[in-house]
Amino acid sequence: MSLATCLKASPLSRFRPSMLTPSTLRFRLVTALVLLATLSACDFEGSSLYDPDAERNSAPVVTDVSAPFSVVLAGIDVVTVNGQNFSATPEDNIVVFDDGQGNSASGTVLSASPTQLEVRVPNLINPALRMRVAVIGSPEYSNAVDLPLSPAFTLVDSIVPNLGESPRALGNGTDGSLYVTLYVNNSAAGIIRFGTDGSRSPYSTESVLWTGLAPAADGTLFGVRQNRGVYTIPAGSSSDVTVRSIPSGTLRDVAAAGDGTYWTGGTNTNVTARALYRFTADGTVTATVPFAEPVTSLTVADGALYVASATSDAGSVVDSKVRRFPFTPDGLGPGEVLLDVTAQFGAGVGANALAVAADGTVFVATNAPDPLITISPSGEAALIYPGILPSPLVDLAWGTGQVLYLLQGLTPEEVESPTGGFLDLYRLQARIPGPFAGL
Repeated sequence: MSLATCLKASPLSRFRPSMLTPSTLRFRLVTALVLLATLSACDFEGSSLYDPDAERNSAPVVTDVSAPFSVVLAGIDVVTVNGQNFSATPEDNIVVFDDGQGNSASGTVLSASPTQLEVRVPNLINPALRMRVAVIGSPEYSNAVDLPLSPAFTLVDSIVPNLGESPRALGNGTDGSLYVTLYVNNSAAGIIRFGTDGSRSPYSTESVLWTGLAPAADGTLFGVRQNRGVYTIPAGSSSDVTVRSIPSGTLRDVAAAGDGTYWTGGTNTNVTARALYRFTADGTVTATVPFAEPVTSLTVADGALYVASATSDAGSVVDSKVRRFPFTPDGLGPGEVLLDVTAQFGAGVGANALAVAADGTVFVATNAPDPLITISPSGEAALIYPGILPSPLVDLAWGTGQVLYLLQGLTPEEVESPTGGFLDLYRLQARIPGPFAGL
């Protein structure tokens, strides 16, 4: 008879859990003995709970692992696992990363065949990781293969929140160095410079919150600080010099064109008075181009001015775009919309900063949960490193090689906090050469 029939015929079929009371504990032992006797007398007709002759799958074997880059980034990269005895059903394969010291995480199997797995690695940063594969139906793991995972971005620890330091705006030097407006204990504390070797040094001690920085050929910086003026900021100085003031409005950013001229833009309560301005080093304005939308960022690359704009209503972004304007002798040619940010990524999402790679790829920093967008040279927009990066991002600047600096802004909760918060500066492995890649 079957196991179910056998148990139904036994004395246990008349037993109910409600019969168990503190006064009948001895009955538990009697029940167990009756169950053993019943089972030993039954013929299960081949329906044993364990069949020692059951066929088991062979253990998986990993022969090699290939990755698109020499360094595998945690939580981002997809690796190809080659081997034998995998399942063609992705969810039946379990790919485990561990260091033998109790730190472990599973990768995500994206596709599978008996000889190959495509696996997104977990967000577990560890140089001592090994990878193994388990397959449902096989009692054994595969052999282990060393596969260290590296961070996609790292904190610039030369800025120390414990000392009250907080970065507030970024600018590139012509040699790939980085200029950072610094706050200390919620007060502007000048500008510091990071050399191409990462060394930190003071640049200016003036207590001004600069929102945009651009280098001059002689090493002097131009800067704007959310008023009508464009200023020079001499190295080592505690004061600046006004180069040019626009008739009205507030300037947000400034960008060097590379020919000794500079572009700036911002916002104005009078929409018809909003414009982009080109000026020379002595402050002479050589072009004024009407531009009705509030400017959030400017940058120059490939003979063109790239402009990010964001229009808000009741504190929420309702329209944000990234445009490219080719340079002409008279100023700017017709603008091309490279990306309608809010249309493609949702209402409330706005472009805060731009950076253009050597191949023309545009990086766009936003306030979205996945805050970094790329626009390819062919015009395709995509999230970069989704689920990994901090948000919001409020500024970008290139380092040397493929390093892109990210400035994380305050979250809405930090903005509302009485004590405010600290912005963090990160180095990102962009994997696309920037304009200083050859340095």
